[in-house]
Amino acid sequence: MNYKAILSIMYPKDEIERIDGLKIVNDNLEIVFATERLEWNDKLSKIFSCINYDVIKNNKASKLIDAQGLSLNYRQDLNNEVRVTFKDISLAMSERSRIEQETIIKYHVDSTLSVKTKDIYTKLVTAHLRENNRQVELYNTHMEFLNQCIVSIDKFGYCVTNAVQLINVMGK
Repeated sequence: MNYKAILSIMYPKDEIERIDGLKIVNDNLEIVFATERLEWNDKLSKIFSCINYDVIKNNKASKLIDAQGLSLNYRQDLNNEVRVTFKDISLAMSERSRIEQETIIKYHVDSTLSVKTKDIYTKLVTAHLRENNRQVELYNTHMEFLNQCIVSIDKFGYCVTNAVQLINVMGK
């Protein structure tokens, strides 16, 4: 059996189309997630910048309180995004498991490939799952970013509390 015949058995046309379609989806996800990260960085930078010497020196606690209120809104938005992303991770992992099972069964049943070693068998299955694995990693990376934003907002809340206390002490 020649190389092209083996390749056509390993990657039937519908499997190649599935992998290529998922690659396009993943490429678009990368763009969407990068855009969302830039948007969140911009939003959070604006509220974080209100904690500065000028605000504290001039007793502008109202700016701090407004920023803290906005940060709570952002925290809620981030929590909603985390929930949606968690659902997307779950769906992507389910799909990955389904494809893995189908691929394992295919290689197990298809005697024309005669996969004899576990190492080769594992590599063949992994090759079929490369874009599925990439998708799960994209979602996980985005989830980590969202969680770090939430942590930053929580730390910001403590900073605002301390700054307001400092303004109160300086005002006395």
